[in-house]
Amino acid sequence: MDASRASPEIPEDIVTNVLLNLPVKSLLRFKCVSRPWRSLISQSQFTKNHLNRATGSNNDKLARYGYLDFKSHPSRESVNFCSCEVLSNVGRVTKFEYPFGSYFLNAEILGSCNGLLLIGKSSETLYLWNPSTREYKKFSIPYSDGARHFLWGLGFDSSSDDYKVVRVVRCKSQAPIAKFYSVKSNSWSDYRDFPYRTFHNQVGIILNKSLHWIVNHAKPINQNSAMKVIVCFDPTMEQFDEIQLPYWAVKYSKIELGLLGGSLCISHIHDNCCVSLWTMKQCTVNECWTKLFTIPFPLGYVKPLAYRENGEVVMEVNRNRLVTYKPVDGKFTRVLQCDNNGGFKVVPLGDNDGLVQQQAQGKRKGEEKRLVSC
Repeated sequence: MDASRASPEIPEDIVTNVLLNLPVKSLLRFKCVSRPWRSLISQSQFTKNHLNRATGSNNDKLARYGYLDFKSHPSRESVNFCSCEVLSNVGRVTKFEYPFGSYFLNAEILGSCNGLLLIGKSSETLYLWNPSTREYKKFSIPYSDGARHFLWGLGFDSSSDDYKVVRVVRCKSQAPIAKFYSVKSNSWSDYRDFPYRTFHNQVGIILNKSLHWIVNHAKPINQNSAMKVIVCFDPTMEQFDEIQLPYWAVKYSKIELGLLGGSLCISHIHDNCCVSLWTMKQCTVNECWTKLFTIPFPLGYVKPLAYRENGEVVMEVNRNRLVTYKPVDGKFTRVLQCDNNGGFKVVPLGDNDGLVQQQAQGKRKGEEKRLVSC
């Protein structure tokens, strides 16, 4: 092509706006187009704007959920990370390469945030992993003598552009200890107090940038105070707070925490009877909990995940399958069945891609990589 007839250069603001709307995989490729594009995509402000655009308007419409799929054969064992499109008509599954080999065959997903996964075992090495780019960061866990019970969570501190890992350990003869890990500083720090004992959901659920778990108070303040509460963690302030459960929930042990329509949701599993789902809208008192519907037969463990546009509710049932339930006619549809002996742990991945760049320790093909969320 004649250089004299070449098109004029595209204005920078238009280029920026186009790139902000692209998925991470495309951005990684387009960093090789030119030095100006590489510089633009690598800027921290571009990273922040891309993440805000990817998550801001779709926080309550998560479409993709992921899980580790373990396969056992007579000659070998293997594991894949799978992503399932739960809001589509068909539960389409995409498999990603699992980079940690046979050493981490029995690892778990201990948290997820902006497409990044916290992979590890309760008392050994942890990995912060991006399945889409296959990049990861490896870090160790502080030793805790006799630790048996754990809470985990992965959150994002937007004020410092830093990912933070929460780990709460309960030992036999000691009070629970909360520890925080900062990806940016690559260090652990301790929290002063964590006055809870029984942990009902191991992995924290993210809503409005905070992590949530159902726990029991170690010692109720008085006879009328609630034993069971929702405790939430703010990654920016590094502080815990409480949300009160419905008055009846503090008396029952079989409740599970989930999300529906951008709100916290709990399922109350009645023994050999039925399952009822309740949602909390925007305040933190008992009256804000509203009953959505009741499934008139027993299902066992039920974790609500998302709404479909046709009114169906996507749920994880008994940690081995995803199903949809339509309250209007009581119809069930199986989306996904998992053959893992130990069940699976489903975590949200998001509806769009968000780009978050941090220096990573993981290496691939001999080169140091950046950690970029999918």
